[in-house]
Amino acid sequence: MTSTQASAVQSPAIILPVPRKTTRRGFNVTALTTVPEVDGADILALREREGISQAVLALHLNVRTKLVSDWERGVKHPSGPSLKLLALIRAKGIGAVA
Repeated sequence: MTSTQASAVQSPAIILPVPRKTTRRGFNVTALTTVPEVDGADILALREREGISQAVLALHLNVRTKLVSDWERGVKHPSGPSLKLLALIRAKGIGAVA
């Protein structure tokens, strides 16, 4: 083994800091975006503003077209991830979830 090889083997390893895991206890819940309730008229207005059909909105939200129709008619109400995505589309446009 040459002296260059020996020095390479003996050089200290670089130790990188391990990022700390964020837990619910240390998470700042107030930093989350508030998600307002959305009714059928809001969803219809959102679609018209974006110039998209119920089917296209359903594809972006990964739901069935019938569910979007049910939301607009007030039969059902969006919740969970769909509600969060609708708030994002309202704020930033359909391109934010495309």
